[in-house]
Amino acid sequence: MDRLVKAETICYERGQMPRLKLYLDEMPGVPLQSVWADILPVPAQSTERLDYATQKPGDTSGANHQVFVG
Repeated sequence: MDRLVKAETICYERGQMPRLKLYLDEMPGVPLQSVWADILPVPAQSTERLDYATQKPGDTSGANHQVFVG
């Protein structure tokens, strides 16, 4: 703890718990390479879209099944 205080990596604020400062360049892993900002969220009440060229044939989700007896 003393080493972290000397390195100024612990942040003290009045009335708060001490916090550890983290820097991205010191973290393990690969930084984010791209952000897909052009994809909009799907509203909860929206219906499923079935008009995609790459969509698999048939409904396998179990939703909206209709049985026709002839």
